[in-house]
Parts: sequence; structure tokens; C-alpha cells
Amino acid sequence: MNQVELVCETTGVVKENHVISNNTGSCIQMMEVDVSCISKTGQVNHLSIHLPRNSRMLSILEDKDSIIRLKGKFASFRKTNGEKRIQEMYISPISIEKVEETYDHLNNISFIGEVIKTPVFKRRKNGRRVAEAIVKIPKENQRGYDFIPIVSFDHLAGKMKSIKAGSMVKGNGRIHSREYTENNTHPKSIKRKAYEVCIHSIIELKKINSECTTIPYKEQRHSS
Repeated sequence: MNQVELVCETTGVVKENHVISNNTGSCIQMMEVDVSCISKTGQVNHLSIHLPRNSRMLSILEDKDSIIRLKGKFASFRKTNGEKRIQEMYISPISIEKVEETYDHLNNISFIGEVIKTPVFKRRKNGRRVAEAIVKIPKENQRGYDFIPIVSFDHLAGKMKSIKAGSMVKGNGRIHSREYTENNTHPKSIKRKAYEVCIHSIIELKKINSECTTIPYKEQRHSS
């Protein structure tokens, strides 16, 4: 499971991202569209939406300052950027519609996947505990996986200690964006944007034999 629901504002920022080939061998230009979503605390997250240039949904996203409701998936792919291979995160839309400006912003993601590495635990300068992990979610077409970074704080970060590599988890949270500067050997540093899921609740699941069927194993919830 990989479900995203947003109510957010269009910024009118649209650019070409990459080209893919379809089953017939034709090339399809994928476009990258920026939208902004305001959290309850007032933080603005700029999120990236990818869709084909010929998609009817693109015309809705091209309008600036429109409020939209979007349903889709949080996805990842490997992209060549200069001499480097980087992982890029984006939202793949299934449906988009305009809504009234009175709608409150919404930023929600629900997922089920496998933790591929034991979570990393840190403590920030302000004393907050942080746990970071990556969840592997099968793509719908069964061709590969989406790799989703997740992060939890404070009480829930402590509860993550029971989750190990290979654990199946069911989670809910919001997509968070942040900018960082990549230091390299070039004269100019490169600014990049990173995305992660800030966890609101997570349930560890237990595999039944070697099948993918899961049952609730241990519930760990944290109020946002």
C-alpha cells in the first residue's frame, strides 16, 4: 500500500525532468510540477509532482495559486545527474481536482512496506531523539520498488528500537521537504531538495511463514 492525499496550492512552477520509453518504444517527456502544502504549525513544504507532458492533469497544475485535491503515490527512481546517480522522490498523481479556497491544506501518506535497514538513532542539539529508516514498497506493476525515507521523533523514535531490518510496517504520516547543500569538489556547492515521511503512527507487522500476508504484531502510536 502506498497512498498519498494532498490538499495544496499550485505555484505555477513547471519544468522538464526526464524522458521515459513506453511499451511501443515511444519517448514520453515527464514534467516536474511544484506545489506547496502548509502544515498546522505553519511550515511550508514544497512537494514535487511528476506526470507526462500530455496528461490532462497538467493543465490544472500549471495554474498559479489554485487549491487542488490530489490522490496518488509517493515514488522514487534513480536518475543520472552529471556524473552521479541520485535517487529522486516525487508524487505520482492518480487524480487531481480544483477545490474551493476555503479548504484546509492536507498532507497525508499511508503505506505498508519492508524496512530494509535497522533504523539509525540520533539526538539533535536541542535534545530531540530522532530515528531514521528506509521502507521498501513494491510498485504496482511489480517492476521494482519505491524506497521511502521515514523519520520519527521523540517518544516514537524510542519505540522504533524494536523494528529491525526485514520488519514489515504499516505507517501513516506527512511528506516533509527540506533543502540542503551538497559539498563536492566543484567550485560551487549544489543545492538539492530532500523528501522524507514524518511518521505520525506506525504498526509493526509479522510475516506468516514466507508469504506476504501480514498480521498486526506490535502497535506504536504517537500523537502529532
